[in-house]
Amino acid sequence: MSKIIIVATGKSGTNVLYHIFEVAKELQPFRHIEDKWVFEKASVPDNHFCKCDTIYIKNNLSMVKFLHKNQDAHILWPTRHPNDLILSKITTPFYSRKPQNTPDDATIKGATESIIDSYNKYMYLKGSKRGDRVIDFKFEDLLGNARLFRKTIEGVCTKTSVAWDNRFFAYGLRFPDSVYRDKYKTGANLPYKWKTYKTLEYYDWLLKRGFTDEIVEGMFNEVKHVTEQWGYK
Repeated sequence: MSKIIIVATGKSGTNVLYHIFEVAKELQPFRHIEDKWVFEKASVPDNHFCKCDTIYIKNNLSMVKFLHKNQDAHILWPTRHPNDLILSKITTPFYSRKPQNTPDDATIKGATESIIDSYNKYMYLKGSKRGDRVIDFKFEDLLGNARLFRKTIEGVCTKTSVAWDNRFFAYGLRFPDSVYRDKYKTGANLPYKWKTYKTLEYYDWLLKRGFTDEIVEGMFNEVKHVTEQWGYK
């Protein structure tokens, strides 16, 4: 049996990963998708599959203890370019159907702090005795290139004893929200449009909402060490 927990900060591609693997025969998806307290539980089902945002992990050691107690468990940890992460987080309130409910990490301070916190948790776990069961890869490798998508996901399958399933390609169709279904409808062949921080149009969009160049560059500088450590430029 396999247990897989998807862990990362929000906007890192955790929902995409969840909908890729939710059709795997070896896994039993958690009914609420997000199992906020999975690392605090005394036990979980043999084929438990869920995601857990790093914001809910209050004790880093709990991840190590979970892996020690569940020898067949793996943690999938997708990374995404921190600059993209920041912009994705801070624009959430402008696109939200409930803009009055601004997430903590959708502020300038909250966005950078959540990324650094997630990075610190990742480094702690990777440096532990259970770090070999953390499978990390770039979220960007799942976008715009079906061959790279398959190579990346097959690598996960090999390490977790989950069989490859061609339905993994069509993950976009499994999003419950019609907005995301439309966004990801081409699945593994999704056009690569994620490096938005490099476009003048996006800067213009930010400037119109009060984000000056100094503010944006300041946020990027706050997470520069994460950008470099995760192999981004």
